[in-house]
Amino acid sequence: MFIHQIEKVTFSWSLSNNVGFPVGTVLNPREVRTTADLELLRQYPNDYFVLKANIDFSQSINALEQNFTPIGTKESPFRGTFVGQGDDSTNYYINGINSFQGGLFGYIQNAHIEKIHLTNCRVTATSNITEQNLYGDYVGMLVNVNNNSVIKKCSVTNISSVTGFGSHIGLFVGLNKGIIRECTASGIVSNGDLPTSLKKIRANPVYSYH
Repeated sequence: MFIHQIEKVTFSWSLSNNVGFPVGTVLNPREVRTTADLELLRQYPNDYFVLKANIDFSQSINALEQNFTPIGTKESPFRGTFVGQGDDSTNYYINGINSFQGGLFGYIQNAHIEKIHLTNCRVTATSNITEQNLYGDYVGMLVNVNNNSVIKKCSVTNISSVTGFGSHIGLFVGLNKGIIRECTASGIVSNGDLPTSLKKIRANPVYSYH
C-alpha cells in the first residue's frame, strides 16, 4: 500500500506595477514622459494616459515636433483619458508647442482631460487649413473642438498665443460642446483676416462650468 503525501502549495502574486491588467486602462495606464510618447495618444485614442514628466517641445530639433499636429480629428477623435500625474502644487507642464494646425488636441469626443498645463505655446492656424478637420474655423490652444467631453483643472499660461483665420478662436478651446471646470487661460488671441463684424474671438480667461 502506497501513501502519497501531498505538500501544501501556496500561490501568491503581486499587483505591483499593475501587471496583469490590460495596458491603457485606469489600472494600467500608458505613461507619457516625452514628445514621442504623445504620439501614443494618436495610436490608441481610446486608452487611459497619464502625464508623468514635464515635456519641452522648445528643445526639439525634430521638424515634425516643431510643427505639432493636433491629436484627433473629426473623423478619428480622441476618446480616451489624459490626466496629469502631479499634485495640485507640483503639476507637470507641456512647454513650447508650435503649431500651424491648432492646439494640443484637434477634436475630442466623450473624452476626459484633466490637470494638463500648457506654457509658452503658439498656435497660428493658417487660412488654408481645411474646415473638414475643423482646424481652420475652430482653433484653441488646448483643444480645437470639445464634443461632449470633460476638461478639468487645466491651464494655458506664460505668453501663449493663438492666431486663427476662422470664426471661432479661443485661447483655451475653439468650440466647446462639453464640460469645462476649474480651468484658467491667459495669453494673446487674434484673428487674421475676418472683418470685425464676423469675428467671434473667445479669450476664455477663466472657465468654471458645471
